[in-house]
Amino acid sequence: MEKTTISHNNKIKESNLNNKVGSRRLARKFIVQGVYQWLVSAAQLSEIENFVSDQDFYMNCDDEYFKVCLNGTIKNADVIREKFTPFLNDSLERVSPVEHAVLLLATYELLYRPELPLQIILNEAVEIDKILGSNDGHKMVNGVMNSVAKIIRKKNE
Repeated sequence: MEKTTISHNNKIKESNLNNKVGSRRLARKFIVQGVYQWLVSAAQLSEIENFVSDQDFYMNCDDEYFKVCLNGTIKNADVIREKFTPFLNDSLERVSPVEHAVLLLATYELLYRPELPLQIILNEAVEIDKILGSNDGHKMVNGVMNSVAKIIRKKNE
């Protein structure tokens, strides 16, 4: 009986970890959608939060992470852009709004969320862009973010 309890406890811990990972990815998807909305329509932060929080599955995302990162990404957008635009092969105006939003969020995480492992930030940016972005946009995101990460995380070490 004890083995079952230990196994059950491990499954609960694993399930909680998977839920946290899933809720963070969902939060990141909603953040990218919110930043996209801000880029395209110049909507106010409160409007974006209200719109996104009404979406299906929002209740399954990490609400605190969503609010902090959405807010931080939008408020620091000019500083964040300065970090990744030197690594673009094209002008920022030619980058799709989805890739722009992904780059903003991932660079925000690199700059302002040092507790997050580098590989998670990079992987999440690429995976979210594969879901929301253009066909090969994730390749550009991957290349730009690898270059940005070398600069930002090197300074923070």
